[in-house]
Amino acid sequence: MTSVEGPFEAAKKKSLRLLLFRPRSTAELREKLREKGISHETIDRVVRWLEERKYLDDRAFAESVARTLAVNRLWGNFRIRLHLREKGVSPGLVEEALRAVRLELGEGEAIARYLEKKYGKTGESRIDLKVFTLGERRRLFQSLARRGFPRELIMQTIRMPKEEKIHDGQ
Repeated sequence: MTSVEGPFEAAKKKSLRLLLFRPRSTAELREKLREKGISHETIDRVVRWLEERKYLDDRAFAESVARTLAVNRLWGNFRIRLHLREKGVSPGLVEEALRAVRLELGEGEAIARYLEKKYGKTGESRIDLKVFTLGERRRLFQSLARRGFPRELIMQTIRMPKEEKIHDGQ
């Protein structure tokens, strides 16, 4: 005996499968359902159903992703902000998530952890640049900038003299 599903049930099942694979923002889920040819009205119904049951929650999604990127990947706010915006999270929720995660791990501490991980320094928040060539310092600066950390914080943390010009495109 086979059952015939309506568009709502089919879209709901598809949504739950997508959310089981990995958490998604509302915008991401809507886009995936649109790609499958599901009507706008059905998508709205499914999204409401998922939100009512807390399967879809942009605030929780933003906080979880921001925490993962800040603590595990050691990204700076700029890159986290960009990533969440690409996922369709509203600017207000992005900023809330960043504030929450930075109470746990500030950007300066994230840089220090990154340096410990990269260079094996323990217990030091700053590396000794006396042993680094100018080229090595530039590469370190650029690496931290690509991770989304602000220029001034990078220079302060790695004790890079401001008069030493780094051409990083900023």
